Amino acid sequence: MANNAVTINDVPALSRQAVQLQIQGEVDQPRRIYKVIVALDPTNAAALCNLAVLYKGMGDRESAFVSNKKALISHPGMPAVYNNLCNHYREAGAIAASKAAATRCAVLSPLYADGYNNHALTTTQAEEYARSLHLCRKAMVVAPQSPDPMLNYANASFSSVRIREADKFYRRSLMVRRNHPATLSSFGVCLAAQGHLTQGIDLQEEVLAKSPEYEEAWFNLALYYLSIGRFSEGFKLYERGIGGRSAKSKRGNARRVAQPRWDGEPLDGKTILVTAEQGIGDEIMFGSLVVELQRVAKAVFLEVTPRLFPIVSRSLPGVTVFKYNPERPSPYLSDRRINYSVPLGSLALYFRRSLATFGRQRPYLEPNPNLSRYFRNKYTTMAPGKLLVGISWRGGTGAVRRDARSMSLEAMAGIITNDRIQAVSIQYGDHKKEVSAFNSAHPKGIYDDPEVDPLQSMDVAMAQIAAVDIVISVTNAGVHSAGALGVPCWIMVPYISDWRWTWGREDVIWYPGMRCFRQRSVGDWSHPLKEIASRLDGLLDGREHSRHRLAPDLDWNGNL
Repeated sequence: MANNAVTINDVPALSRQAVQLQIQGEVDQPRRIYKVIVALDPTNAAALCNLAVLYKGMGDRESAFVSNKKALISHPGMPAVYNNLCNHYREAGAIAASKAAATRCAVLSPLYADGYNNHALTTTQAEEYARSLHLCRKAMVVAPQSPDPMLNYANASFSSVRIREADKFYRRSLMVRRNHPATLSSFGVCLAAQGHLTQGIDLQEEVLAKSPEYEEAWFNLALYYLSIGRFSEGFKLYERGIGGRSAKSKRGNARRVAQPRWDGEPLDGKTILVTAEQGIGDEIMFGSLVVELQRVAKAVFLEVTPRLFPIVSRSLPGVTVFKYNPERPSPYLSDRRINYSVPLGSLALYFRRSLATFGRQRPYLEPNPNLSRYFRNKYTTMAPGKLLVGISWRGGTGAVRRDARSMSLEAMAGIITNDRIQAVSIQYGDHKKEVSAFNSAHPKGIYDDPEVDPLQSMDVAMAQIAAVDIVISVTNAGVHSAGALGVPCWIMVPYISDWRWTWGREDVIWYPGMRCFRQRSVGDWSHPLKEIASRLDGLLDGREHSRHRLAPDLDWNGNL
């Protein structure tokens, strides 16, 4: 539509036409009309605001922000502008600014359901779940039949481990909007968390049959396949987590490297670069596959988190190990003389295609022998004749995820106060006050070594772990360290566990001999704690082994 074909008098009709097209899901035509309106009337806040929504949907966040700002200048009392800014700031990670915009929106329009709903999304992102649930309830009062507040209420409930409440509101949302991909996929996650994994898988597959572009469902399906041992399919879908297509992938964006991606071609006479990804625990777990990669490649260049550099360099002779540095990337990333590159987590796609191949897993990390000997002598002198037990009670990142995987130190009192052991803290993070309070309440306490801080030196922390007889811990980087070092380890797995601990198994396929003790219901650690206390007595009496027997369904070969 040419600008000279219309006048300012045509703006109302043009606005109605553009809004109707936008409601129908059109993008290009309403965008062109809104641009014509703004050219005729640069202060038309409604057109600027709607144009911002279209830009956002197109992924052009900068243009959306500019359009919103222009709308704000021309009409500072328009609630929709603040609602849009709430979304913009949230997606940019500016939580305080997002909250401020949402608050202003509510002041201007107390009955604006979308404003409360988007404010709830911001508080959910900030892990302020009680506030998020309150805002969703406000939105549902204003718009009781709107499915979005129901969905967001369910999501906030699930994130705060209110599983039954989440289930109820996912179902309510689906009654209003049955085929909504995000709701169906999230409901599938909720069902799986309640133990209905088959139904969870079915729902992800249903979503993808209707909406194959919905990346969240692909990645959920990947994790569920991996959880039940469908490794070939699972690791293929796990690749969809690279590149930031899935918000929940946690694998991050594709790294900028000069080398072509390795896709399983023979590596005889070839060199390969392996880039770091994810957290310390995953880096340790997937790092075990570098041993096999080294056997088939001429040379391997391995990027690692700086804290892992000393022990990985020592443990993988022949591998060129270098530190991850986002500010000053290593020259290896741009070295075209290296034939291929591959993300660390993608090695499993080629080396762990079936359950049997996990029989190749072996401990591979070598602790600093002098440090390990030092800690062993220190602890045995301090507690002669006692079984040295490494203890960790917190895991996870983010407040609620950490709570779901963690317990209080006091909860482990029945284990720690056993007269025949010496408990040694291998816990990372700020825990000094909790240890002090525990030791004040119990004459038989836990030793917290002031010489060890895993957040400062993983080499020192791993030497400490290598010095104890057994580790008893919740799921965290410490258990990955114990497994990779070959230290016996009993882990307490939450009811809502991730794929790494493989659905329903008592062993851990990534670490030979590791033993799982699982919750029987969400948040209830009583069963695993009771079973571990009993097994620990059996171990001390010689009736129990510290390691889980090697599973007959894995293709074990060679000595452990």
